[in-house]
Amino acid sequence: MPVAGTDEGTDVATSARSAATTVAVCDDHAVVREGLLRIVAGAAGFAVVSSTGTAADLYEDLEQTPVDICVIDLGLPDAKGIEVVAAVLQRYPEMKVLVFTKHTPANVGLVCVEAGAQGFLSKGASPEEVVEALCTLRRGDVFLPREVINALVRNESMVQRHARLSPREWEVFIRLAQGARISEVAAELNLDQRTVTTYRRRVLDKLGVHSNAGIVAYAILHGIIDADAVVHRDH
Repeated sequence: MPVAGTDEGTDVATSARSAATTVAVCDDHAVVREGLLRIVAGAAGFAVVSSTGTAADLYEDLEQTPVDICVIDLGLPDAKGIEVVAAVLQRYPEMKVLVFTKHTPANVGLVCVEAGAQGFLSKGASPEEVVEALCTLRRGDVFLPREVINALVRNESMVQRHARLSPREWEVFIRLAQGARISEVAAELNLDQRTVTTYRRRVLDKLGVHSNAGIVAYAILHGIIDADAVVHRDH
C-alpha cells in the first residue's frame, strides 16, 4: 500500500518522488517490510512510497505510482517471485529491481538475473549493504554477490549472439555493459536518447536478454568485460 502518514498521501508520494529516488518494497513479512522502511528512511536521497505484502498489491501500487527501484521478495503468497520480477520489468523496463530473499545466491541468483533483476541481496545482509545495493542500482550499475558472478561465468546457455549486432548496436552494447546510462551513451555517440533507446531494444532482442543486467551478464560470460569490474559483494 502507499506509504503516507496523512490524508494527503498522494501529495506526499508525489513530493517524495520529485525529491528522491523512490522505492517500492514487496515482502509478505510485515517485520521485514518495517525493517526495510527504517533502513531506507535513514538513507539520504531515498523514499519508500509503496509497501506491500502481495504481488497483486504491488501491481496496483505501481499502476498508480511507478517507482525507481522495486525491492521484491521471492516468497510471495500469490505469485512466484521470479515471475513478479519479470512482469514488473516487462511493464516498467526502466525500473530497477533488487531481489531481497532468504534464498542463497548460489541457488537462485542466476535465475533472478536472467529474469532481469539488477541486484540480489540476502536477508542476512547488514543495513549498510542494503543501502549500498540501493545506491548501486540508482547509479545504473548491478549489485551481484560473487556466487552469482561465478555462475554467470560458468553458464553456457548463451551462444555468441553478439556477432549479429550492427556496428552501431555494438557501440551501444559495449557502453551499456560498462554501466553507462542512456543519456551518457547518447552524449558520447552524439545521438538522440530515443535513438539510443531503440538501439538498446535491438541489442536486448538480439542477445536474448531482458535488461541492462542481462547485457552485463552476457558481456561477462563472453569475456567482453571483466567480471571483477562488476559491483559485487561477498555475502
